[in-house]
Order: sequence, then C-alpha cells, then structure tokens
Amino acid sequence: MAYWREASTVILVAKSDSAERLSHLQFDYEVLLLKRGSALKFHSEQYVYPGGVVSTEDFDPKWAELFTKISQCSIEDVSVALSNESKFPPILREDPESTIPRNIALRITAIRETFEEAGVALVVSKPRCPSQHNTHQGFSMERTQLEAWRKKVIADPGMFIKMCEHFDVLPDVWSLVEWVNWLTPVMKPVNKPPKKPMRFDTMFFLCCTEHKPNVFIDGVENTDCQWFTPESLIWKRSQGEIVCGDPQAIESLRMYNYLSLGDLWQFSVRRAMNFAVERFLVVIISCADGIITVHPHDDCYPQHPDIEGFHGVLSTPKTVAETRASCRYLNRIERTQESTSNRHICNLPEHKMCGHKLPADVTIVVSNIQKCLSAKL
Repeated sequence: MAYWREASTVILVAKSDSAERLSHLQFDYEVLLLKRGSALKFHSEQYVYPGGVVSTEDFDPKWAELFTKISQCSIEDVSVALSNESKFPPILREDPESTIPRNIALRITAIRETFEEAGVALVVSKPRCPSQHNTHQGFSMERTQLEAWRKKVIADPGMFIKMCEHFDVLPDVWSLVEWVNWLTPVMKPVNKPPKKPMRFDTMFFLCCTEHKPNVFIDGVENTDCQWFTPESLIWKRSQGEIVCGDPQAIESLRMYNYLSLGDLWQFSVRRAMNFAVERFLVVIISCADGIITVHPHDDCYPQHPDIEGFHGVLSTPKTVAETRASCRYLNRIERTQESTSNRHICNLPEHKMCGHKLPADVTIVVSNIQKCLSAKL
C-alpha cells in the first residue's frame, strides 16, 4: 500500500487570436483550467488542470493490440519514439508486471480524464507511427455521442478503450509531452500508509493544439471552465479573483517565458527529449511568523526529504526573512502572517531547472500589469 496515489493531468494549451491582454505582452495562446466542485475533498473550488487518478484499465493489455491495429506499429515503438527513458521520474519507470509502457499508460490516463472532466476527446484517427510528437489536430464528435460515451467512461474507465475501438481512434499520446512531476507535500505525520491517500504523485503533460476545443463540464465535479493566458492567471490569482494551487501558479510562471504557442511547443519537445523530469516535492517549514514551502535545490531543502511523511511539517524558530537571509540559493514560496499574498522567489542557476527556464518573478509580473492598467485610465 502506498503513501500516495498516482495521477496524471494535461496542461491543455490552445491557439487564440483573442487572448486577454493585460500588459505590453501579447500571448497567442490560452490554457484550460476547470473549477472543482465544492463537495470535493481535494482542491475544492480551486481551478485545476483536467486530470485524475490512474486506473488499472489504463494498463489494459488490449491497448497494445489497438495500437498495433490502428497505427501499424507496436506500443513499445511508440513509447521509445516519444520519450527518453533515461530521463524518467519514478512515476514513469517501468513496472516489470505491466505489458503497457508507463509513459504511454499515464498519457492514456490524462487523456481519459480530460474526456471525463472537460468533454474534450484528445484522440487521433490516423497517427503517423512511430513518429515523435505532433500538436493535437482535433477530433469532432456529435454532442449526443460525446455525452453518451462520456457517461459510460465516467461510470467505467474500461469503456474508454471501447469508445476508441468504436470510432477506430487512438488516444493521441503523440500530442502529450512530459512537462513536470508534482508530488503533494506532507501536511501531517503518518505512521503507516493511509487506506485512501490524499496525496498524489502527478505527472503533468503539456498538449498544444491550433484549435480551441469546445469544453463541456458536468456542473458537479467541475462547476466552471476558463481559458487563461499565463499572465491573466497570475494576475487574477494575485487579485483574489480565482483560487488555484501552487502547481498551477508555478507552471503559469514557467509558461510566461513563451509568448507564442509555437515557441512553447518546440521548447517542450526539445526539453523532454534532452532533460530529466524531476519529481517535484515541496517541503513545508513553519517559521516564527509564517510558512515557507521550500522547493528542490533551495538551500533550506532537506538533503533527504521525508517523502513518506513520517515527521510532518518541519519547523524553525526563525522568521521567514531570517530564514531567507541565511540562504544563497532560493526556490520557495513565502507566506507571512502580515501579508495576504504569497511571495514566490527563485534565483537558481538554470542548470538546476532540468531544462526549464526560471519561472518569472510574480512580483514583477503583477507590477508590470498594474502599471499598464493604470496607464489606460
């Protein structure tokens, strides 16, 4: 029994000619986020990327047969073409008991969950096998058919392969690129694996498409959907207009470095094939006047982090500022009792970022937007 559950999610990025502009920057794409329902235990009423928990059906051996039938090549060949196995985090490393490569199965999870939560079918009818990554080209399905199959898949994840067989399509694993791997931090100590863990080891995949798909939420698990530029999400979160977790905020600050969909896509493919995906476990430190969530490679990050959660949250008698002053390299989010906002700080050298560029400085981003909005008055 594990201390967390495995999950997979899609950062769905779509070309947009009408993306919201808040400053002198003009993004030509937007990112889909869904608002979680209030009855949910995990991240209720927060905006998240579509995704969910891995199912055994995502490892069904029949997927290998379907890939061979439709793509005319083996699922193993597809796996090799899409990923650099030497760069995998633990969640993607092979299970000798599985006939489906994990880098393919977790892509299937993310695609299935996106269909369940957003009604977006990231599938492809004639893949060029075993070609490397391609942007998603879209797949049309009548609304009545979509809703009928969606209900079936929600009730039984095993129906997703049935749907693919029915339409003679495959999950578009070619359009998903490994982006980052987040492991939920430890909030309270445990002495044994919980019966139903509320921590998640989540693989984040980036998917780019030239055409914004229609999104259909169920109104229960998800109550709203919005498309954000990286800039608009950072701004609206800073103003309290939306609530989202640190992963969504950090990934928006990463994507802020890329104004065009083409640049973001080309970078993501190049990075995935040449750099490792690091398991991103933040460590929470309680200070005298606030909380720090310390990210990997910060000078305060433990050499041997308590990954299972036996000891709970760390603590120090120092203040947030004193803790910061004692460090040279910073990669953290600071929350003080006197401030209503979170401060993200990252001054790491780029060689410690696993191929990613440094996230933008949220203080500078927000300040630039404020100046531009004031100039318009």
